[in-house]
Amino acid sequence: MLQFTKETDYGLRFLTKLIKMPKGHLLSLRIFSKSAGISFLFLQRIVKKLKAAGIIDATKGASGGYFLKKNPKHLNVKDVVEALEGKCNLSHCYKAGKVCNHAKKCDAKKIFCKIDAQFMDCLKNIKFI
Repeated sequence: MLQFTKETDYGLRFLTKLIKMPKGHLLSLRIFSKSAGISFLFLQRIVKKLKAAGIIDATKGASGGYFLKKNPKHLNVKDVVEALEGKCNLSHCYKAGKVCNHAKKCDAKKIFCKIDAQFMDCLKNIKFI
């Protein structure tokens, strides 16, 4: 069964909340953690990856918090999934840097290629706004 990891699930929830914040307001990770019922430590790992990908940023201090760095109009689900999980592919045919042992004689390769391309396009076309 295909499904997102908890990391991606929580990352998408966090970003959705962040996007809904009034302009100029910051989102406290601790407050979000409590209200969403998500482990604070797990969220810290998630926001670290989102920050490294240039999607969010933070200000420190007692009144600090997170804010969206990337324009939400240009942010899509594929960006978030890849920030949290690395390059995403459905099929083993396309795992980064690996060549499938069956590639030369695989009758289903074209089907896997189509599924993978359409799914990636789908994620890319899902915007937050």
